[in-house]
Amino acid sequence: MAAKEKLEAVLNVALRVPSIMLLDVLYRWDVSSFFQQIQRSSLNNNPLFQYKYLALNMHYVGYILSVVLLTLPRQYLVQLYLYFLTALLLYAGHQISRDYVRSELESAYEGPMYLEPLSMNRFTTALIGQLVVCTLCSCVMKTKQIWLFSAHMLPLLARLCLVPLETIVIINKFAMIFTGLEVLYFLGSNLLVPYNLAKSAYRELVQVRLTTAHR
Repeated sequence: MAAKEKLEAVLNVALRVPSIMLLDVLYRWDVSSFFQQIQRSSLNNNPLFQYKYLALNMHYVGYILSVVLLTLPRQYLVQLYLYFLTALLLYAGHQISRDYVRSELESAYEGPMYLEPLSMNRFTTALIGQLVVCTLCSCVMKTKQIWLFSAHMLPLLARLCLVPLETIVIINKFAMIFTGLEVLYFLGSNLLVPYNLAKSAYRELVQVRLTTAHR
C-alpha cells in the first residue's frame, strides 16, 4: 500500500512539472522589456511588434493557466494531458499525409501502385503510420469510433482509387479542414470545461489551505 501511495505521489508531482516549468519561463521573460528593445532597435516594422498587446495579454493568461494546472486534481490533469496527446497524434497523422502527397507529386506517377514498387512502398509506409495514429487516438480517448480520427487517411484512399494527384492535394486540404472542424466542435461542446476546471482548482487550493491550517 505504501508503494502505491509513493507511486501516486511521484505521478502527482511529475504531472505538475510542465506547469512549474511554464511558470518559471513566464517569470523570467520580461515581455515589456522585450518589446522595448524591439522599439529601440528601429525594428518597429517587425511583425512581432504589431502583436505587442496580444503578447502581453497572453503572458498574463499563461500565468493563470499555469496556476490552474498546478492546482488541478490529478484526474482532471490526466484528462487534459490525454486531450493534448490526441491533438499531437492528429497533427502527426496530417504530417504523414502531407509528406506522402508531396512524395507522390514529386514522383508524378499516377498509375496503379502495384505496378510501381517505390509508389507501393510509400503507400504502405504511410498507411501503417496512419493506422498506428488512428489506433493510438482511439485508445487514448477510450472509444471504438476510430473513424473520428481517420480524416487524414482520405488522401491515401483517394490514391488507392487512382484519383489524379492534383485532386489528392485538394482532398488533403479538405481532410485538414475537417479535422479542424472536429476540434472546434469538441471545444464548442465543452465550453464550460475551463470554468469547471478552474473551479476544481480553486476548491483544491482551498482544501490545501484548510488542511495546512488544521495542522
